[in-house]
Amino acid sequence: MADYQPPKPSPELKKLNFLVGKWKLAGTMKETAQFGPGMELEGWHSWEWFNEYFMVHRWKQELGEGIEYIGWEEARNSFYSHYFDNNGPYDEDGSTYEGEMRGKNYVICGPARITYTPSDDGKTLHFTSEGAKSMRRQGLDAPDSEWFDWMEGTFTKTDA
Repeated sequence: MADYQPPKPSPELKKLNFLVGKWKLAGTMKETAQFGPGMELEGWHSWEWFNEYFMVHRWKQELGEGIEYIGWEEARNSFYSHYFDNNGPYDEDGSTYEGEMRGKNYVICGPARITYTPSDDGKTLHFTSEGAKSMRRQGLDAPDSEWFDWMEGTFTKTDA
């Protein structure tokens, strides 16, 4: 065991530093055929480093509460995440996401495509969430026609 050296953390993970902190959420869920009437969303989200290999995202809002673990997969050259929430049991297809940076935006895809766009001053974070029309996990290359508008809102940083 004395000779074991863990791999170095990927520098790609540091691209997510803009997420770190505690955030207040204000947003809307749109009326959709899949989920019914729209509603206002309020709550909180936080992102923090667990170590140099993973980021932990926690949240609580009208749609529930949960936790997500975000890492980097060298073989696929992409971020990946697994999340667990109170809306049902974990299943590989419905609870895993793949992500990438698109300019300054962090985009993750699974059964939803979520785009996080930081403000230039880092005090707010806009997000959009689109649902997969198939209600199944989609890849990063899924065309726009495979998604429906679902949620959008703004996170405001609450810690300095």
